[in-house]
Amino acid sequence: MSSEELGAHLDYVAANRSNYWVNNFGNIIRYIKERNAVQLTVISESKKRISQQLADSLDNLIYNYPVSIRRPMPTGWKGASVIQGTENLAIHLVRKNQAAYIQFDAIPNAGPIVITMQKRLLPEIAE
Repeated sequence: MSSEELGAHLDYVAANRSNYWVNNFGNIIRYIKERNAVQLTVISESKKRISQQLADSLDNLIYNYPVSIRRPMPTGWKGASVIQGTENLAIHLVRKNQAAYIQFDAIPNAGPIVITMQKRLLPEIAE
């Protein structure tokens, strides 16, 4: 492949970054192993707040890459905020088959995840 052709492909991926995940080999392997090992447990749930724990049995010094979480938007919620430990997490609304989902990235074993109902609408990303 010529450098011009490779450059064109890389420009395309950069211009469409929301559709592609490009990362180094180590982070991709960490993500896959964590994704396959995690368990998401609901600790408590009310009409305006959901508390969850994301955990795995992997070595936290090596496996500390965030994994994507997608959960259905609770009935009656227009928006939400997500905190893990003391960190505010970026959150998006994803629509799939006419259902709305909250999507965010969280690190296993990094503290409880609290999803709180908000009145503001979430930014939406394409599926």
